[in-house]
Amino acid sequence: MPKTTFLQNAGLETARPKRSKAAAAVAARVQELEGQLDVERHIAEELRDKVEHLIKQTEDADSARMKHSDEVETLKSSFQETKASLEETQALLRGLLNLNKI
Repeated sequence: MPKTTFLQNAGLETARPKRSKAAAAVAARVQELEGQLDVERHIAEELRDKVEHLIKQTEDADSARMKHSDEVETLKSSFQETKASLEETQALLRGLLNLNKI
């Protein structure tokens, strides 16, 4: 150890506190980077949650659209049936009116 102290006093060897300062600086940088990583993980988790929510909304919208599309097709079919029935009724009424003219 006296050799180390002599070399340090002579300025030929760096002092251990500088190594400790360097280690402390590295540790501080590691802590800073870990903090940034935690923040980025939190942001990524929030984004994942938002994406899952948007996917759910899209699925719900698609389901509703399919339901409405089915309802529209049912209404079209019902309209065609009603129209055909109306045309039959009108034809019968015309026939009855023609019979009364005779």
